[in-house]
Amino acid sequence: RANASDTDFCYGDLVAVVQRGLDGIILPKVETAAALATIDWLLAQLERDRDLPSGDIDLIPIIETARGLQQIDAILAAETRVRRVAFGAGDFTLDVNMTWTRTETELALARAAIVTASRAAGIEAPLDTVWVDLADPQGLEASAHTALGCGFQGKMCIHPDQISVVNRVFTPTDA
Repeated sequence: RANASDTDFCYGDLVAVVQRGLDGIILPKVETAAALATIDWLLAQLERDRDLPSGDIDLIPIIETARGLQQIDAILAAETRVRRVAFGAGDFTLDVNMTWTRTETELALARAAIVTASRAAGIEAPLDTVWVDLADPQGLEASAHTALGCGFQGKMCIHPDQISVVNRVFTPTDA
């Protein structure tokens, strides 16, 4: 996860991490197609300069502001290396002055918009927001089930203890 494109740190983050073996970059607070295209262009230059295969580094924009959600169709229509998008509820709820509750019902509209826009753009299903309460694994599991039911393909994690829960929820059964 790099710093947002409009910060003083994004460029340095990308220069430091773009190298052989890097699978992808998670880019927070994407609000415009132009910002996403700029980062895509920068990744292409770094790949070329470092003799890396062109376009191999995945770029996952996080939609976490009202402006980003409003612009999601344009963001996903930009001709970039984006194969999936992610939702960031923490900053989103702060931006729109919502209270992020344990039940997450306030996230339904944003989740539906992100899943729908992803489908319409012909990209993979999105990744859901992190679960921030590390002391509440039952809440994490409930949140993961909600995200799965909404059409997300996975959930971002902020602690290694969360991985097994998220994998269990999002891994299809043998049946």
